[in-house]
Amino acid sequence: MRTKFWSPALAFAALAAVAATAAGAATPPRYGATCDAAWSAKRGTPAYRVYKKACMKAALASVQSARTAGDSDDAAANTTRATAACRAQFPAPRSSKSARLALRACVAAAVSAQKVYGGSPLAATLAGVPGDATTDQDGTGSATFTLNQGHGQICYEVSWSGIGAVSALHIHSAADGAIVVPLDADAVLTDGKASGCVNGIDKRLIKAIRQHPDAYYVNVHTDEFPAGAVRGVLHA
Repeated sequence: MRTKFWSPALAFAALAAVAATAAGAATPPRYGATCDAAWSAKRGTPAYRVYKKACMKAALASVQSARTAGDSDDAAANTTRATAACRAQFPAPRSSKSARLALRACVAAAVSAQKVYGGSPLAATLAGVPGDATTDQDGTGSATFTLNQGHGQICYEVSWSGIGAVSALHIHSAADGAIVVPLDADAVLTDGKASGCVNGIDKRLIKAIRQHPDAYYVNVHTDEFPAGAVRGVLHA
């Protein structure tokens, strides 16, 4: 699908009034799943509950540091950040077997979290373009993205409301309206939200999006508004 050209001079200015706040870190449930995956002992115990709470804090701190540094593809840097964050949560002395196990699991989880969520975050607020009858004036939505240039991956969470059945979901170039990243290949588009990761993206494209997010926009297509019911400019 190729939409008609969306003029950045007009449409982008019209949407500026509803610009979103910057994308945040991955949601706590995702960090919790990462910590669970690294835990090899029995769950539901007091030791597990202490570990998970501390692990999520360490994972969040590690991811935030990785985003600031911009080097989540550096294995050594990820390990250094994870170790420091987990040692802060599990201070010495770690004389018991369970304490040592918790530290090792925390480091593994924090490293994993950085690989997946430590890329550059972007966001967009989705709305119909004011005065443009080809868009849905009642629709709203939001999107958050994590760009991992080294892995050629963009992970996304997009939600919408007030529009009809969604038929497609993409990131487009503002220069000519061309689709640059399809977001709907494996997504379910019938429940008002979609999430997932797109792999195999040209690293040069991810770099361009990361450096100039306002040159790209998210477009949510419906049968009633095939050119895009709601749209939103990417921003840091």
